[in-house]
Amino acid sequence: MKKISTVLTALFCIISLSAQIPLAGATQDTPIPIKAGECYLFPRDFSNAFFTFQSETDGVLYLNMSKPLRIFDQNGPIPLFDKQCIQGIQAGETYTFYNTTTWGDSITMTPSFVEGKPYLPIKVASTSLADGSTYRTTFQDGDVTISFNVAVNAASIKTAIQLNNGEIIAVNNYRTSEDYNTLGTNYVVQLADTYESLLEDGKLNKGETFKLVLSNIASSTHSQNVYEGEIILTLKASGGAIKLESINNQEKLKSYYMPGDDAGLIILTFTDSVICKAQNATLSYGNREAGNWKEIKVPYSIKGDTIIWNVQGIQLNDVPADDEGNRYVSISLKDIYDKDGHPVKSNVEGNTGTILFSYLIETMDINIYADFMPTPGSNIDNAEEIEIWISAGKFLTFSGAKISYQKNGSIAEHIYSLEELRIEDDPYVSSDLLVYIPIKELEFGSGEVTIELTNVLAANGTSPVIKAAFHSDGQSQHIHSTEAGNLIKIKSYYNISGIQVNTPQSKGFYLVRDTNGRIKKLFVQ
Repeated sequence: MKKISTVLTALFCIISLSAQIPLAGATQDTPIPIKAGECYLFPRDFSNAFFTFQSETDGVLYLNMSKPLRIFDQNGPIPLFDKQCIQGIQAGETYTFYNTTTWGDSITMTPSFVEGKPYLPIKVASTSLADGSTYRTTFQDGDVTISFNVAVNAASIKTAIQLNNGEIIAVNNYRTSEDYNTLGTNYVVQLADTYESLLEDGKLNKGETFKLVLSNIASSTHSQNVYEGEIILTLKASGGAIKLESINNQEKLKSYYMPGDDAGLIILTFTDSVICKAQNATLSYGNREAGNWKEIKVPYSIKGDTIIWNVQGIQLNDVPADDEGNRYVSISLKDIYDKDGHPVKSNVEGNTGTILFSYLIETMDINIYADFMPTPGSNIDNAEEIEIWISAGKFLTFSGAKISYQKNGSIAEHIYSLEELRIEDDPYVSSDLLVYIPIKELEFGSGEVTIELTNVLAANGTSPVIKAAFHSDGQSQHIHSTEAGNLIKIKSYYNISGIQVNTPQSKGFYLVRDTNGRIKKLFVQ
């Protein structure tokens, strides 16, 4: 019995294969006419096959492909359905078609023809929200998409919200797109603004149902093809989405803000309390293709309905300029939710739960001035350290220091890392720095000694030189005085508690104010 079944199966396959009409070799000049009910085989190479169809009556032609294959006519691609079909077939007209490559697949086509109306009845292929769903403005930015199986005239569609009391409110905001496969219309109702207005006016409340109603739907290619009745989606109101209410800065940023400078805090206020699952906000700039793309982590904090981005201490002097000479950065924060776990409304379409702003970077006008102590040109053989006072020092970075000097008849260098330097805030001007370079362990030969900070970079994009030259006779005594060789005149003395005294009365550290008003530290033995 099994043997007989096998033979019958093989015989059926041979008959089926012999019934296939090959389309190989069919060209635009020599197309093959096809008929309903016949089976046609496309070539299994990378060539196209041209074929024609003619009917004695109006109707719709179905191609019935064994595998998906894009078919074209003179107007472009034919829609892809479960059964590919061509609308608008008219009696006596000849229609020409051809295929894309089969990529070596064995694909057959068995045409069928439905006489009568030369178009497909309008149907709803899908909706982004099912009937009975809860509507949230944070889902797909509050848009509701109704996809039709054919192209429809979107401008003629009437869209409205119907409340439970019967009141009807028109919705005038929509957009459309074409479905690549079906060539039908995706009709996108932009419902959020109308919905939120109803909530604010008290006409709609959380938990209530409302209806989204579409009427006057017709085909854009066959005016006689109309949708019978209305499309109605019954939806449940979720309440208004939390959204950004205000921001203290949304236009320009300086290229640097000092730590503690409140101007470097970007404050976003929402309509209700929020939470965020992101570890940090992201500041980004540059161009990926140009290879200068950069992302910087920006810390943020949340307090109730407020999120604060902190850009203090972030240098933006290397932000590249665009073709017009402007420099821009973007700051974004993702995964922002309300207390119920629903994403907040984004200020950028299609980025639910994300807030993003672009900023023009303003280059800072910074004047960097450095004053060395001991005074440049003086003998530093007996100094333990060099003090550098830097105006606006907190607006720059540097990697360390370098000392070059004569030793044993050649030039020697000593490199300091940043950790080996003592860096203090100026007690009188918050933006200034005091940098101390220890030199008591160095033994200079006779000649010039130069001291400079290395890899200096200011927040305005400049690279100021902080460098001074001193003298050495090679007779270092290593005495304990931080002011050896200075030429300033002392105006007043203070003890370590800041109390003014006439002259130092005992051994120890004293603060002295020079004739320029600067405060120095002096050790008296």
